[in-house]
Amino acid sequence: MKRVAIVISSQYGQTLKIAECLRSVLEEFDEYVRLFIVTNESELSQVRLDQFDAFIVGGPVYVGSLPVPLQRWTKTHAEWLNEVPVGFFTVSLNAADKRPEARSEDTRIINEFLEHTGLDPDLSASFIGAIHYRKYGFFEKWILRRISRTAGGPTDTSVNHELTNWNAVKSFAQSFADIVSDQQPRTPVPQLD
Repeated sequence: MKRVAIVISSQYGQTLKIAECLRSVLEEFDEYVRLFIVTNESELSQVRLDQFDAFIVGGPVYVGSLPVPLQRWTKTHAEWLNEVPVGFFTVSLNAADKRPEARSEDTRIINEFLEHTGLDPDLSASFIGAIHYRKYGFFEKWILRRISRTAGGPTDTSVNHELTNWNAVKSFAQSFADIVSDQQPRTPVPQLD
């Protein structure tokens, strides 16, 4: 049994739902999976790298980038992460937008994160998120409605819109399970206190 850590940041909950789906699929492959949901850097210090054989790192894209604590943690540990199977995913509305400029922006965000952190994932994906109109404040709701309208997405602000392609998420998890199954388990390194 391989030990997989999923390390995410989630602001409105869609990244968490995606991570839970990934965990569920990986557990079907008899993997031990631990999910770390972080909102600040001190929470990230709880992730003991030596206890896991593989990692998935993921987060939502807001204002063109991923959360800073997730970027810093990944950059700090990229050398370690790159020695084991590692997957990476983003969650954004750009992933739903078929316009060429949105596709290139999505690619730019992923490449910028990977270049900035030094992460070299074995597998990466950009998943479509959700529009949580009912959770947003007035200004955020107004901005996202305009963005969604321009991209041909939902504009009814009286309801939330889940747009995630769950088959794509499950396919990512299955592909990652295949990568992990080819690796030898890592022996835990004792931590000195």
